[in-house]
Amino acid sequence: MKRSLEKGEMVLKKVSQRALMWFKSDLRVTDNPALRNASLYGEVIALYIISPQEWKSHDVAPIKVDFILRNLKKLRESLNELNIPLVVKQINHVKETPNLILNHCKEWNINAVFINKEYEVDESKRDLKVQKTLEENGFLFDITHDQCVVPPGRVLTKDGKPYSVFTPFKKAWIKILLAENSLIQVIPLPEPNIDQSLIIHQEKNEIPEKVEGFDISKKYDADYVRGLWAAGKEAAHKKLEQFSKFKILDYKKNRDAPALDGTSVISPFLAIGALGIRECLNEALIANKGLLDSGNEGAVTWISELCWREFYRHVLFHYPRVCMYQPFKLETKNIKWRDDPEGFEKWCKGETGYPIVDAGMRQLNKTGWMHNRSRMIAAMFLTKDLLIDWRKGEKYFMENLIDGDFASNNGGWQWSASTGTDSQPYFRVFNPLLQSQKNDPDGVFIKKWVPELKGLNKKQIHCPKDCLGASEFKKLNYPLPLVDHDMARKRAIDAFKNLKTDEEPKSAY
Repeated sequence: MKRSLEKGEMVLKKVSQRALMWFKSDLRVTDNPALRNASLYGEVIALYIISPQEWKSHDVAPIKVDFILRNLKKLRESLNELNIPLVVKQINHVKETPNLILNHCKEWNINAVFINKEYEVDESKRDLKVQKTLEENGFLFDITHDQCVVPPGRVLTKDGKPYSVFTPFKKAWIKILLAENSLIQVIPLPEPNIDQSLIIHQEKNEIPEKVEGFDISKKYDADYVRGLWAAGKEAAHKKLEQFSKFKILDYKKNRDAPALDGTSVISPFLAIGALGIRECLNEALIANKGLLDSGNEGAVTWISELCWREFYRHVLFHYPRVCMYQPFKLETKNIKWRDDPEGFEKWCKGETGYPIVDAGMRQLNKTGWMHNRSRMIAAMFLTKDLLIDWRKGEKYFMENLIDGDFASNNGGWQWSASTGTDSQPYFRVFNPLLQSQKNDPDGVFIKKWVPELKGLNKKQIHCPKDCLGASEFKKLNYPLPLVDHDMARKRAIDAFKNLKTDEEPKSAY
């Protein structure tokens, strides 16, 4: 199709026309532009494709797959209220996608296919192949921007170049939103199908309880983690509304304390598209009396975090090499990372001898989620203290996070490793002891996840090896520190300081 329908555009629904809504990482009815456009075009049949090979190649965590499956069931319920059937199919390989969709378009008498755009390299290539196949066979294909409030390609410098540093990006992003309020508006709900008989297409089409190769019971107590992460639009909106009503105003003050319930914890829903980004931004604006970059500092800080999410998506759009195991800063390809399998394994298990690092990793391994400050501390420890390649940590996080999101995960890891977009040079190295004392001063978070230290006082718990005698420390059955931080900091700085820095990032835009 030549264009997408504009927000709020009134179009007379043509019952004689049929649209296929291909769901991917947008598992919601609310604030869904492609679904809205499809419903205005004609009668809608929805499709979701389970692709285990694709998930495996992208390191999707079993706990995330389980969350997707549970949200698909809730999505089907929401769609059925609109007389829209949701058909779920499974394929062996992503290359089967174009023909699967083509065959269903023919079988179901579809005229047009609607999707929300994904920006990663493999996903973009897949969607282009689907588009080519469908258009060659006479079907219309409509792509809509959804994941960002401001679509990638629009936030540019005066010279028409993409931003590589967050702060100026944010200023330009806010300027665009202030000038174009329509970008912030939540997309209206889709129109219901008039033809109720279309529901027959989902009969005998069961959404599986699990997918082979992604069984969460191999690592987790399934009932426990499912209890932590309820699925569906009600659960998603409840979390968002509770945060905006009760926590957002204190967000700046509480966000770095992993022991506090001070963050939104909506990231699992955002990662699979069970919440819309415009819905989130609007909740923040309501709490902040309509202000984007002034007003309550908690709300402004959270809006900034939403902007960070957009920034990393714009980065991978303009610099697709970050999707292909490459650093954003090209000169850092030459860093001599250490080969330390034993150290990496201990980091994964939360046995580094640094309590604040171990607490975060154990939280991840138990729940599939990790506080953002803990992610930064753990990532910085792996890449700077252990000098282990950031890509190993990036992969481990994706394989275990319920909210695994490539753009945010890659951006965060490259920021921590000083290979990414951070304006600070390579000598940003977190001191895990200072991070622990500052962000978990009483050791509440550490005691929860590292129970062998629960008997220590608030001074001892941050550095038990240095605060206890040898015999007392041995009784804890807690590991010795893997590395001396001061030595490791110097080693990391030495590894970076001789790199050439005259090679500027080149955009593919």
